[in-house]
Amino acid sequence: MILFTSCMHHKGPVLSDISISGKISNAANKVIHLSELDVNKVKAIDSATLDEDGKFRFTIKPAGSMFLLISIKPDQQIILVADPGEDIHMNGNARELISTTGVTGSPASLLLLGFEKYTRINQRKVDSLGQVFLNSRSDPDFVIVRQQLDSTYQAIAKDQRKYMERFIDEHSGSLASLIVLNRNFGPKPVFDKKKDMQYFKKIDSGLMATYPGNKNVIDHYSRVKAMIALQSKEISTDSLLTPGMPAPDLRLNNEEGIPMALSSLKGKIVLVYFWAAIDAPSRKYIRQLIPIYKANRKNGFEIFGVALEPNRALWFNAVKLDKPGGVQVNAGNDLNSPEAELFGVKNLPYALLIARDGKILKRDVKLDELKKQLPDFLKK
Repeated sequence: MILFTSCMHHKGPVLSDISISGKISNAANKVIHLSELDVNKVKAIDSATLDEDGKFRFTIKPAGSMFLLISIKPDQQIILVADPGEDIHMNGNARELISTTGVTGSPASLLLLGFEKYTRINQRKVDSLGQVFLNSRSDPDFVIVRQQLDSTYQAIAKDQRKYMERFIDEHSGSLASLIVLNRNFGPKPVFDKKKDMQYFKKIDSGLMATYPGNKNVIDHYSRVKAMIALQSKEISTDSLLTPGMPAPDLRLNNEEGIPMALSSLKGKIVLVYFWAAIDAPSRKYIRQLIPIYKANRKNGFEIFGVALEPNRALWFNAVKLDKPGGVQVNAGNDLNSPEAELFGVKNLPYALLIARDGKILKRDVKLDELKKQLPDFLKK
């Protein structure tokens, strides 16, 4: 059995070593890697060549409780949640590490491994759906097959979500929950930072009580704090943008570099729309808006297009090509611009309708709605 020791320097009280040992079958003479899953990156700690029996051992001096990654290759790896003083032992098969591995000596690692095994089962179900999809594309009933596959996928995703919710509810004081909270199922995270704020808060409360000085917990606390602040700011912004409230003013340069103020259009019904030259839905929105504008501008309808486009040349060419008319200005930035924040813009394209007196009539205006309602607004 080979012993590798990592020399990790730390400040504060001396903590007991963490020992990780085990046996990985079908991996003789392969290299096994030990890394730390840090707040924003993976930090290599050590590596070893497995002996003929697939045995290994690592000993590290921790600065506190930590996430450790044991890997043989990118698709065969195990995450451990290690506390100082733990003697962790694991056995598994390199051909299917997650499904075959058992862990002792680390309750949090055992919890997390249970989650990984459950997720692997559901992921395999999804993979099988993908294969059915590929094999059925030439089927005359493909539309029906696809609907059935979509329905089955939704059921699997719902089951995965329920499992993760229960995990967090039952283990909010375990570091394992931090991994579960931030895990994707498919291409997207399972928990949304806005819709699922209660789970982010629950883990924050549980971990701050159990691991108050842990860097991963502190990072999560900072993220939750920032999310709450952003949510409060958005609520405040939304309250100022409700129909009947005065619309914020904007003063930005047009294509000729001349400052144009939104307030200068007072007395007209104005559609303020935010877009970007490189955003396909934005360009489609503009093309569909043009006939509506041409049909109603003589009756007092105006448009004020605000490009969130850092590339001025790209913006200028898009305006020249699409010929939207009205007032066209550029904020010279993206969705993080002050102008987007002022109007609560989170996605593109986005539009608001402003009354003749400068007050907001409607937010998030869809063009089919605008086409139907605009004549009535213009008559008032």
